[in-house]
Amino acid sequence: MDARQRAALTEGSGLDAVMALVPPPLEPYLGEGTWEQVFERLGTRLPPDFVALTERYGAGNWSWWLDMSAPLSLDRPQEQGLAATVEGMLDGYRQLRAAHPQYYPMPAWPEPGGFLPFASTIDGDQIGWCADGPPETWRVAVNPRHWDQGPPLPGDFTATLLTWLRGGPAGSGFPGLTGRDLHPLDVMFFEPYGPGAPW
Repeated sequence: MDARQRAALTEGSGLDAVMALVPPPLEPYLGEGTWEQVFERLGTRLPPDFVALTERYGAGNWSWWLDMSAPLSLDRPQEQGLAATVEGMLDGYRQLRAAHPQYYPMPAWPEPGGFLPFASTIDGDQIGWCADGPPETWRVAVNPRHWDQGPPLPGDFTATLLTWLRGGPAGSGFPGLTGRDLHPLDVMFFEPYGPGAPW
């Protein structure tokens, strides 16, 4: 643990603090497409904090818990990019909400204020946004596998990720990163994935 990491455990905010805690890969794998292609396929732009974060880290896994697809991959064989991941999770969410609306209070994107998932966890939770208003204002929302869906979290994805990395529960669906007798820096990392990762 160097001085920069120690300081970032309590100081700073946003992407700079995340990168101080967990240095990004030297060559992150983003995929072969463009953001404009992704936005067109999804029917919306995405929050700028998320775009900036994924451009620095690319596809990979955060601390054996949170999987991030290649943001710009557009369905090459043997891999699944962000757009396909979003589409698949949205289809599943719509089916679950239609069958059990009492457990899924948020509408599905593209309905106003709809849930727009973009990542999944090892526990089967879906992490997404409450797509209400312009993307710059979207808050993180969670579709947990093992408990009821709660309200959106207070911040954007980068702020939520940073709080989680610093060792505190960042809200519903983000369990504490550290267990008993563990320091956050002992368990925080980003494992990058390349082309052909087993999604």
